[in-house]
Amino acid sequence: NATRILYLGTVCPTKGILVLLEACVQLHKRGIPFKLDVVGSFQPAEFAEDVHTFLSEHGIADRVTIAGQLTGDAKFERFAAADVFCFPTFYGSEAFPCVIVEAMCFGLPVVSTHWRGVPTIVDDGHTGLLADPQNSDAIAQCLARLAQDASLRSALGAAGRAKYVAEYTTERHIEEMESMFLKVARRDVPKRVVINGTSIDSIAESV
Repeated sequence: NATRILYLGTVCPTKGILVLLEACVQLHKRGIPFKLDVVGSFQPAEFAEDVHTFLSEHGIADRVTIAGQLTGDAKFERFAAADVFCFPTFYGSEAFPCVIVEAMCFGLPVVSTHWRGVPTIVDDGHTGLLADPQNSDAIAQCLARLAQDASLRSALGAAGRAKYVAEYTTERHIEEMESMFLKVARRDVPKRVVINGTSIDSIAESV
């Protein structure tokens, strides 16, 4: 069966979509069956023409679905149908791509990059596989490994789901925020401070 690969996010060069498509060309040449779903809006809109031209020129248009921007149940259905989530970003302002956390929520193994905040989310070799930015060969290798090893997909996906439950649920976020506020509130605050050599009573009292 063809491995279902999902890309979801802004469809622009620096989010790595062309890197992913180049990797898919390599999968095609190696005879590894796959289907790629691309979900998201093109930025800029004219970039869509570049992507469609690439697909036609490299003979993989029939293996790639351009779904556009999806929200709600329609988006979640794409996650549920996928086998692998791939997000090979090298976006300059990338910080904490929440879409990776969404993929982990659905128990998907993640293929992404050693870039900005991504390695703080994806544990390479445990919850997913990371490659160097803008390296389509390395992305192809990661995708090929997962396409050919269902047990590896399952293990990485399960570990990702477990990390999501342990660290990224709404309940866990609230617990962490509460803990932080309590920690700040319980700090020892000096009762007297010195300003310009003069000691005065602090308006803050120790909790």
